[in-house]
Order: sequence, then structure tokens, then C-alpha cells
Amino acid sequence: MERQNEITALLVHQQSLSSMPKKEIQVFDGDPLQYQMFIKSFEHSIESKNQSHKDCLYYLEQYTRGQPRELVRSCLHMAPDRGFRKAKSLLQEHFGNEHKIATAYMERALSWSSIKADDTKALQAYTLFLRGCCNTMEDINYMHELDMPSNMLIVIKKLPYRLRDIWRTMACNFQEEHNQRATFKNMVDFLEKQVKILTHPIFGDIKDTPTVSKDVRKSKSQPYPKLKGSIFATTVTDAEKKNDKGTKEKESLSAAVKNCLFCGGGHALEMCSQLEMRTHNEKIAYLKENGVCFGCLCKGHISKDCRKRLSCNICGLKHPSMLHIHQRRSEMEGQADVKKVTKPSAVASVQTSGLTGAGEDNCKLSIVPVQVKARKGNLTVHTYAFLDPGSNASFCTVGLMNKLNLQGRRSNILLRTMGQRKVVETSIVSGLEVAGLDGRKFCDLPGIYTQKTMPVHKGNIPHQNDINCWPHLRDVHLPEIDSEIELLIGSDVPKALEPLDVIRSVGDGPYAVKTMLGWTVNGPLGGKNDEAQDICCEAG
Repeated sequence: MERQNEITALLVHQQSLSSMPKKEIQVFDGDPLQYQMFIKSFEHSIESKNQSHKDCLYYLEQYTRGQPRELVRSCLHMAPDRGFRKAKSLLQEHFGNEHKIATAYMERALSWSSIKADDTKALQAYTLFLRGCCNTMEDINYMHELDMPSNMLIVIKKLPYRLRDIWRTMACNFQEEHNQRATFKNMVDFLEKQVKILTHPIFGDIKDTPTVSKDVRKSKSQPYPKLKGSIFATTVTDAEKKNDKGTKEKESLSAAVKNCLFCGGGHALEMCSQLEMRTHNEKIAYLKENGVCFGCLCKGHISKDCRKRLSCNICGLKHPSMLHIHQRRSEMEGQADVKKVTKPSAVASVQTSGLTGAGEDNCKLSIVPVQVKARKGNLTVHTYAFLDPGSNASFCTVGLMNKLNLQGRRSNILLRTMGQRKVVETSIVSGLEVAGLDGRKFCDLPGIYTQKTMPVHKGNIPHQNDINCWPHLRDVHLPEIDSEIELLIGSDVPKALEPLDVIRSVGDGPYAVKTMLGWTVNGPLGGKNDEAQDICCEAG
């Protein structure tokens, strides 16, 4: 009787299993992030139920594609049992080892697109992925690189400014309370809390409902024609046309607005001389208090939704002339703005080196020999790289791009240097990585802009014989190669610029900084202090 009950229970269990949905196995295409889920589902659904290694090997070939399938097919000529074990071993080696998985997680986390303000869905998706990274850190040691301040800063900079500001305060409070800096896990916990607040079922959406005035509704029926190509004037004729158009915009706006919002006069707010006399902070405060758009100086919407931005008569950019910030000459020198032309309403601003070539050659810069290669290629090129923290974009020469047999995506940029600006053609090269001459650790580079030459020359390269007369730099070794300076690495690659060690200057002498790419020497090497001169004479 007991045996019959067991058989009955077994039949009931089998009946319940047969009524369940069929277990699906996703085809594996080589994504390391999907490997663990694939191999576990394969082992549970096929390998555990099939004793034939030959069948398992063919099933494994069926549920893979691309490179994984090629690896499995390379084992089909072996004996079934040995071929199946070899195929699984190859898949584990190429797609399932800890280093591959950690690298895939980190690359996706650090290359995620920036999140716009109020884009809750994008923030929620990014937070869910970061939680996956955090969970993976518990079992994979390589993932702890996400705890590095430079990597955490990259993640934080992808968030809207409001969240970055809140996190800054929380990180400071955490360090004061616990006497240690916040970790990647603390940051993920913070983001999950913010997402929970933003997705609250009742109070999650608290944005103001935009009210559109009658004049604005009328003006929307007559939109301005869209601009094609670059929004920046490249010739005198284009600039004059642009100014004429801006004047017409102001005249039409003046006709639509009977009374000035600020002084009550019969002119548009953009033409108000009394408001123009106020300081920039006073103007901004007034516009915020009265709900005026910063783009067209009309009420009823905010600047991010503005479709009729005014053009500045001073710099030509898309903002009212009265909101132009007049910077001092000392702040403008040594800087250059590169503005990538995308579309008239979205212009990406980039700062890059503003070197003019002035000065003496004995003043050396942060230039270090490196090796560069494409992430998916084997060809490596040795060249010099200029580490420029004053630039938030990175550049390479057209010659370096050709040496690596790469082709970039054509684009135009507006280059500003020393108060001058011009539109130049460029190519955007992706997928590069750089390392020091020892080649121990490569660092990924973001999209690189190409130029014919770099703003520095070989006279700015420090050499070993230049620092031999400086005793405090005796531990610094500067390898030399026969190459030009073909790479400029900006602050968009913080890992390459991060100081690992610093040797301070003595007197008016240079100082040295050690980075992951090697030692760099900065400062004048000709004017030595008295102590260094005495030592040099004794050595001679």
C-alpha cells in the first residue's frame, strides 16, 4: 500500500510538471553578461536530462551563434565525451572567466549614456544595471575596481545635476560620520532610494503643468525654418544673414509683446535697456522669479522646451544677448572651446588645450611615450602622448589614425582658441586603448577627434639628460622613442591622468608626476637653483 502511494504521488508530480510551460533556452551570442544564465539553463534543461555527450554537443552547437558556435563546431570532430567537455571549457575560457565578465560589466557601466533631468525610466534602467554590478562584486574580485574614486565619478557624472548635488552632500556626510569614503554599494543604495522617490505612485510626478499664453500659441503656428548643417557662421556673409535673422526675430517678438515685463515699456523684454543694466545674477534671479524662458525670454515654458531660442549678437550662440557673460581676458587666455555641431538646439561644448607656441623650449610639458592600439585589433603603434588636464576632450593626429588602419566618422567642430574660432573638419575615432611602454595595463579611450597636428612640438618633450642635473628627480626614468606627438589625452580619461606618485619641485625647478602611462616632468629645466648648479659642476 505504501509503495502504491509513492507511485501515485510520483504520477501526480509528473502530471504537474508536464502542465508547466516549456523551459526556453536563449541562444548565446558571446555576451559575457549572459554567459552564466545561458550555461546554467543549458545544464539544467539539457545536460542533466541527457546522458549522451554526443547529443549534448549538438544541442550546444544549436543554442550558440557567432564566435561561440565556431568554438563548439571546432570540437565536433573529437570523440563525443571529450568534444563536449572541450567545448564547454572553451566557452568558459573565452566568455565565462571572471576577468571577461568584470570587464563587460565595467565597460557598460562607464560608457552608459548621460541621463537627462526628469527621465525617470532611463534612471531606473541605469540603477537596475548598477545593482547587477554591485551583486556581481560579491563573487568577482575584479569588479571592485568600481570602488575607485575615478570610476565612481564617471558614474555620478552621468546623472542629472540635482542628483549629483544630493550625492555630493551625502558622500561628505558619510565620510564625516564613518571616517571613510563612500563606496560603490553606497552609491547604488542612494540611486535606488532616489528612483523609489521619483516613482512614488502618488507623489512621484510633481512637475509643473506648463501654461501657454495666447501670444505663444499664435507664434507656434509660424515656426522658424530649421537650420541645416552647422549653426555657426563661417563667412562674413553667413554672419550677416544670421544677424539679420536675429533682428527680424526680435522685431517680430517686439510686435507680439505690447508691454515689457520688466519696465512696462512698449518693447520686448530682450530690448529692455533697464534690465540690461542689471548684473547677470540679478537678471537670472528676475527671470526665475517670473517664470521666463532663458532661451527666448517668453513666459509659458522653460528653456529645455524652447524651440525659438534667440541668437547672441556677441558670440553667436543660442541665448539672448543680454545673458551673455563677458569673461575677463585672463580667463579666456589658455582655453579653447571645441563645439561639436550636432543640431541647432543641442550643441556639445568641449574645452581643449589653448597652447599658442609662445615660451621657451626648456619648459617641458606632461608628454610621455605610449603604445596605442585598436581594442579589436593587434596592430600597436608607439608614439608620444600629451597629458592635458585642461582639456575635456582627447585628440589624435590623422597620421596616427592611418597607422592603425582605422576610419573615423566624419564631423565638423567649432574650434575656439585665444578668442578666435573657426569650423574645422574632423573624424571621430572610437575603440582605441592606450598603455605605457611596458604594456602591463591598457586604458580605454572615448571617442577621439582627429587633427592634422597637435598643439605641442618635440621641443616640449622632457628627456633623461634634461633631468640629470636635478637630484630630486634621480628616481625618474624617461624612456625615449623616435616619434612625433600624435596623441592628446584630456580629462575625459581620468584614469590616464590620475597621479599615482608626485615628486615636488625644488626651488624653481620642475616636478614629476607618475601616471599609469609612466613618469611625466613639468616645468622649466633651464633655470636651476643654486644647489642644483653646484651639484652639476661637481659631477662635471
